[in-house]
Amino acid sequence: MLGLAPMALGISEGGELQAPMARVVIGGLTASTLITLVVIPVIYMALEERSERAQARRAARATATLQSAPSSGD
Repeated sequence: MLGLAPMALGISEGGELQAPMARVVIGGLTASTLITLVVIPVIYMALEERSERAQARRAARATATLQSAPSSGD
């Protein structure tokens, strides 16, 4: 991304023609990097926690059902 900075600033000869494309490329690289390194892991962690809570609720419900069931041998 830093390599595109001179082109994005339009410093070199003919740079004013390439500057808009360089800015778009820098923006795309920045956005995709943030999505990959921040957004996806946060979503993964949230879904994982939700799954663990649901699994714990199911286990608690199963335990409560087994404890409240009358024993048939007495």
